[in-house]
Amino acid sequence: MCLRNLVKKIGLAFQITDDILDVTETEDVLGKNNNSDIKNNKATYVEIVGLDNALKRASDLTDSALSILEESDLDNKGNLVSLARYIIKRSN
Repeated sequence: MCLRNLVKKIGLAFQITDDILDVTETEDVLGKNNNSDIKNNKATYVEIVGLDNALKRASDLTDSALSILEESDLDNKGNLVSLARYIIKRSN
């Protein structure tokens, strides 16, 4: 149960961050066309709740995932902690 909740939070944080990067980074940084979701008429987290709320939600999800990890008895938590932190700090 712990892992399922953790994965859901990390997965959603990753998707929100992807939506954020699509509107905040340049094509050179992203390595792909920016604003591609808007051009393709895709609903995004940023479009629905706004950039500031999307940033906060991604951060809150990551913090929650890290709390789950801290309270768990999982072995080798270090890699999962690194993954959770990477998700919202990545630039592409």
